[in-house]
Amino acid sequence: MNKSSTAMVKVWDPIVRIGHWVLVITFSIAYFLGGKILWLHVWCGYILGLVVAVRIIWGFVGPQRARFRDFVFRPKAAITYGFELLNLRSRRYIGHSPAGGLMIVATLAMLIAIVYTGLVAYALESNQGPLSPFVKETPAVEAPTDNAAAGTAQADQSAAVVTEWKKSDDPAARERRRFWKELHEALSNTTMILIILHIGGVALASYAHRENLIRAMITGKKRPEAGT
Repeated sequence: MNKSSTAMVKVWDPIVRIGHWVLVITFSIAYFLGGKILWLHVWCGYILGLVVAVRIIWGFVGPQRARFRDFVFRPKAAITYGFELLNLRSRRYIGHSPAGGLMIVATLAMLIAIVYTGLVAYALESNQGPLSPFVKETPAVEAPTDNAAAGTAQADQSAAVVTEWKKSDDPAARERRRFWKELHEALSNTTMILIILHIGGVALASYAHRENLIRAMITGKKRPEAGT
């Protein structure tokens, strides 16, 4: 088998490859740092959302191997491939395998959910982010009892709300914040499990088919299919 560079064929385009590694880096930073460096966590979330959006669009308009129709198979095909891979007798695909395609779709869906729940939690916690106008909590303003001081009190309270937003101490509001934060964390933990499974699948497929799939996602090149 010729392993020279002339024997390799281009499979993954730059958008697929760069997007893949940007997702790896930003998710890892956001996951392992948690909320310790909030601004970095938030910006990783913004980048994740942008890359996912680009990848979805590219899945319809990109080159052949980047398109969903090239690697989205029926669930049965993905399950069959998985069992065959465990027995080291699975078919080699020049593009994504059925199991790989299923993992891509599942991961993209999870990342969308993570970004959305993160934005909601961020808005509820700090009244910031693009969703803050829709989910923000406004502290209750008590009605003044003195008509003479009504205008001044109302103006002062309105200014305070604008200049210094404060979270509501209402039990329902606290429960709402807790719900979205815990949902965000649960989705992140589930995605990490998917990533671990993905890494295991890549390692097993690399061994079964005698090729370095990690290197292929860096260079974009793989050896051609048999008979080509």
